[in-house]
Amino acid sequence: MHDARYVPRISPFQIELTAQERGELESRAVKYTLPYYQVLRAKMVLYAPQGLSNDDIARCLDTRREVVSQWRKRFFEERLAERSYEAMAKPFEWKFTRNDLAQLMQRLAPHSPTESALAA
Repeated sequence: MHDARYVPRISPFQIELTAQERGELESRAVKYTLPYYQVLRAKMVLYAPQGLSNDDIARCLDTRREVVSQWRKRFFEERLAERSYEAMAKPFEWKFTRNDLAQLMQRLAPHSPTESALAA
């Protein structure tokens, strides 16, 4: 039965992948060493050229349509740009020096629980 209120969503961002892009995304989609969100994003983009709607992709990957829509659009605009993928994979780097850490520890020392408080 057709529901007149239902209007299928068709993304204006139709994606066609180059062989190089497909290879890179397929590699990311099966890597166990990447953060899960990067694997999921790669899978979202891989499903898009197959003609699946954002709703269908979201169902397949157990996520929200809005997330799929966001990443489809971002890939359409930026492709495999550094900002979208590789930059997010870089590990966090501390900006503290050992001296900064020592000063922080000195400031926190008066507020640290005493050994007698810990024994209680």
